[in-house]
Amino acid sequence: GALRVAVDGLRSLPDSPFDVLLHSWVAPPIEPAERRLRRGAYRLCVNLMDARKLPPVIEYGHVLAIQTAGFALHLSRTEPREAPDHEPMIQPLAGELDPGGCADLSLVVRSISRITNPITGLEIQALELDAPEVPLTVFVSPWELESSRLGAARVGGTIQGSFLFLGSIAAGIGQPSRAAGRHFG
Repeated sequence: GALRVAVDGLRSLPDSPFDVLLHSWVAPPIEPAERRLRRGAYRLCVNLMDARKLPPVIEYGHVLAIQTAGFALHLSRTEPREAPDHEPMIQPLAGELDPGGCADLSLVVRSISRITNPITGLEIQALELDAPEVPLTVFVSPWELESSRLGAARVGGTIQGSFLFLGSIAAGIGQPSRAAGRHFG
């Protein structure tokens, strides 16, 4: 499903003119007055691959619906069961040298789907993670888990690592202009 986010900021990506780095708060309160007191459940940065859909100016706090998924960059830990003292964690990487759109996660695995690349025959796993408010989907390679000697991801267990989040806008920007309709059919 789509993730409801409140825009915290947008940053253009000089090497990719059609993308933008969205800084946001996930699951913001519905009422604008409530958003002054509580911005959302957690922060998330996402590389939006369809920035051309955005208007020239978008206000701070504007609510969008986005489709997003995380791709494992580095996995540091898996546990077969959630530890009683496990604290869910979603922390965007914010250092000057850190790539945009990345976050460190430590979350419980809700479900696992296996997907096979029809060209290479290699399998990847789509994990649905138990994030606050709305589940997050991330993709991991069983080969990476094995080569890192972490063990398989398991439903009810936890996974920890760094993920790159890519996404696209699903709703919240209005209808395309007539000019866009003339140019794009």
